[in-house]
Amino acid sequence: CSYLAYRISSHPSQPVMDTAAPPSFLCPIGQEIMRDPVACADGHSYERVNIERWLATNNTSPRTGAQLPNNALIPNHALRNSIEEWLSANFKLVPRSAVHFD
Repeated sequence: CSYLAYRISSHPSQPVMDTAAPPSFLCPIGQEIMRDPVACADGHSYERVNIERWLATNNTSPRTGAQLPNNALIPNHALRNSIEEWLSANFKLVPRSAVHFD
């Protein structure tokens, strides 16, 4: 399901401040907030699609350049939960199908 994010303002007359995501929530490859973070053998977390694409043609860490001992990817549930909590606290998620533009 596709979602649009709307910033939540604490006071209607105040402009909404730009809330930047913590750097650890961004994929080092794609520089976007991760939705399906996985831990790689280098100890870093990446968006699954990005690291799978990387590993299809490389056997090194995208962060360090060091050779990886294996291509195992482990879901990073703790990071995913932290990202989801941050998104819920900073944005109101609305299904794209519920939004109509005139």
